[in-house]
Amino acid sequence: MQDAVETRQADTLTKHTKAPPRHSDATLLGAMETAGKTIDDEELRLAMKDAGLGTPATRAAIIETLLTREYVVRDKRALVATPKGLALVRTLNSPLLTSAELTGQWEQKLARMARNEYACETFMGEVRGMVDTLVAQIARSALEPPTHGGDLPKTAALRPAGSLDCPKCLAEGRAGGFLSERAGAKGKFLVCSTGKDLCGFLTDKPKNARQRKALQETRCPICQGAMRLRLPQEKGKQPLLSCCAYPNCQGVRWFNGKGTLEKAQIVPETGPPCPTCSTPTVKRGPTKAGHAFWSCPRWRRDGSGCQSTPIWINAPGP
Repeated sequence: MQDAVETRQADTLTKHTKAPPRHSDATLLGAMETAGKTIDDEELRLAMKDAGLGTPATRAAIIETLLTREYVVRDKRALVATPKGLALVRTLNSPLLTSAELTGQWEQKLARMARNEYACETFMGEVRGMVDTLVAQIARSALEPPTHGGDLPKTAALRPAGSLDCPKCLAEGRAGGFLSERAGAKGKFLVCSTGKDLCGFLTDKPKNARQRKALQETRCPICQGAMRLRLPQEKGKQPLLSCCAYPNCQGVRWFNGKGTLEKAQIVPETGPPCPTCSTPTVKRGPTKAGHAFWSCPRWRRDGSGCQSTPIWINAPGP
C-alpha cells in the first residue's frame, strides 16, 4: 500500500564542483605515506602497503628538494607547482614515472628477491631496459610540438599571494618575475621566480612594510637600476639598499634609526646621454693623467653591460 504525499516546496540549486584543496606539507607527507592505496593492481597495492613513497626519514627532505629546485613554491601553507615543475611532469610524459606504480613494482620484486623467488640479475636487467626505453620516449616527446591546451599556466597564475614583483625584472622591462622565499644558513632570503639564468636577483627578506616598499620602488641613484636589501648581522648597523650592479655601480641608500629610507647621498654628476643606450652618463676620473670623462653607468668590465666608449671632458692630448 502506498501513501500519497504532498510536495510543499522544491528548489533547484546550481552549484559547481570544487577542486580538491592544494597539498600542504602535512597532507603531502600523508599522501606519500599512503601512495600505494591509489594503485588499482591489488598485488602491487599490497606490496606498497607498508612502504609508500620515500621513508619517514626522507619524505620531508624530498619536499624541501622540490622547493629548493623551484618545482613548487609555498603560498602560505599550500604547496603550489611552478611552471618549471609542470614542465618537468609534462616532459616526463610517462605515467610510470608520475605515479606510485613504479615504486609498487619494485617493492614487489624486492620482496620476491628476499624469498629467493626472483633473481637480482633479472631485476637489474629489467631496470636497464626500462631506463633505455624511458630515455628514448622522453627524447622523442621533447621534440614534439605541444598539443592544443597543453601550454603551461603563466607564472602570474601560480604566484603566491602577497609576493613582491622582482625589482630587477621591473627595471629591465621583464614581465612575470616575482620574489620567492628561500631559507639559507643565515636565514630567509628572496630570489626571482624566473631563475638564475634569466634574472638571478637575490635579496634579504624585508622585515617590515617600509622595507618591502623601499625594495619594490627604489632605484639606484647612480644608474637607475634595481637595488637589493641588505640586513647587516652586526649590531648597531642599519639596513641598506645596494645596487645590483655592485661593484661596477656603488649606488647605496641607507635606512635611519627610525626605519625610514634616507635621501640619496653622494650622487655623481650626470652628463649627456650615453650614445649607445641613452642612459645619463656619470662623471668619472680624473685618470692618472688628470683627465675626466663621462661614462655609461651600465658599463661592465666583463662585457655583459653597455660597451659604449667614454666621452672625454678634457680630451687627452695626442
